[in-house]
Amino acid sequence: NKLKVLNPNFKLIILGSGPMSEMIKKFCQDKSWCIWVGAQTGLEKAKYLAVSDVLLNPGLVGLGILDSFVAKVPMVTTNCGLHSPEIAYLQQYQNGLMTANTIDAYVEGVQKVIHNTTYRNTLLKGCAESAKHYTIENMATNFLNGILRALAHQ
Repeated sequence: NKLKVLNPNFKLIILGSGPMSEMIKKFCQDKSWCIWVGAQTGLEKAKYLAVSDVLLNPGLVGLGILDSFVAKVPMVTTNCGLHSPEIAYLQQYQNGLMTANTIDAYVEGVQKVIHNTTYRNTLLKGCAESAKHYTIENMATNFLNGILRALAHQ
């Protein structure tokens, strides 16, 4: 709600499904600026990311960070302590942002991404560079090289 108050044109599209789905549906019911579309994959997910300026993920970050990079939509998260190992891909102030785990810090970080053009452009460039680095091909090559190194030590 704070982001909507600070940004009258703010729209929130919530993707995903899980144990909180009913609560999210209720939250969105009386808010024309907020919609829940459930779990999305492939082209459908890409369409939602294509119309987004920022990817909000204040909780557990996992492989969704790769969506941020490929779609060139900077992710803002918090230091909530719940993240999967993929959080290591986030390079603070370069391809995304991790704020303190408070509403005020999070809103301030999102505001900076939305309104500071220079900062936003830095994050967009970082997302594009990260998308080139974190590819299936690179992961497969790294995996193969790891196996070969392990076999060489036998």
